[in-house]
Amino acid sequence: MKKISLLSSLALMASTVVFANTDSLALVELKQRVVLQQQADSIQLVALKGAITELQVEQSKLQKDILKQAETIDGIKEDIQQVDTRLTGVNDSLNASIGNTRVQVKNQAEQTIGLANNLQSKTIWGIVVLCLAFVGSIIICIFLHRKGDNKIESLKKAAEELNGKIVGQLAIEIGELQKIASTVGKASGSNESSDAEVQLIKALADRITFMEMTLYKMDKDVRGHKQLSKAINQMKDNLLANGYELVDMLGKPYHEGMRVIANFTEDENLENGTQIITAIIKPQINFKGQMIQAAQVTVSQNI
Repeated sequence: MKKISLLSSLALMASTVVFANTDSLALVELKQRVVLQQQADSIQLVALKGAITELQVEQSKLQKDILKQAETIDGIKEDIQQVDTRLTGVNDSLNASIGNTRVQVKNQAEQTIGLANNLQSKTIWGIVVLCLAFVGSIIICIFLHRKGDNKIESLKKAAEELNGKIVGQLAIEIGELQKIASTVGKASGSNESSDAEVQLIKALADRITFMEMTLYKMDKDVRGHKQLSKAINQMKDNLLANGYELVDMLGKPYHEGMRVIANFTEDENLENGTQIITAIIKPQINFKGQMIQAAQVTVSQNI
């Protein structure tokens, strides 16, 4: 009986040792798995940090490119203003010259007619003098008009060349902006816009709006105008696909109640009672239907 009891005790102790060893092995295996998972998570975290750093560097580079292109376009804008000033000056000079010539012709004609009336008889010489006076006046007018036409033609040619340069520069900038616009939404990968992305969108919107205004003021028949307009619309569509909407206001009627900051300027060439948005300083930006930037515009009116 004692032998049976002893054997039972030994069997119980052996089973306890076996179970203890099994639990110890399972615990060791679990710890190894946890360590391996932590190592894998650490590697993925390092890779993600590296990718985020690369995106931030690329974004910083693109923003610098935008600023550089903006400076170039601003320089071209100054050239346009200088040409406009020259055209205005030439036009004023021509108008003054023509006005003076008309006065001189009128005075000369009046003097000639007065001399002819004072003659005792209307001889052939009086008629000849009168004819010569009018012919001379006509020749002077033709000469001045031709001279003015040559100046205007020269300035028109310079303006066309400048328009070509502007279109070329805009095409280069649009190419850069398209690259930037294509990255929108890829960095965050969420439905919420980050502060960095919002700042990038605002910078893009400013440049897109500036280019739209430049094309708006140019002749639509200028070579490349249609292609640039199409490229701008494609960029706006790309932003809209990522939730960002640039509200179209340029050339649209203004009415009370619009959520904009408006500066008003009088334009007597407009129909009475008309108010038109003719310039956009800051565009209105909506993100998923919510306004994140109010527009600042210039309204031309005749009230």
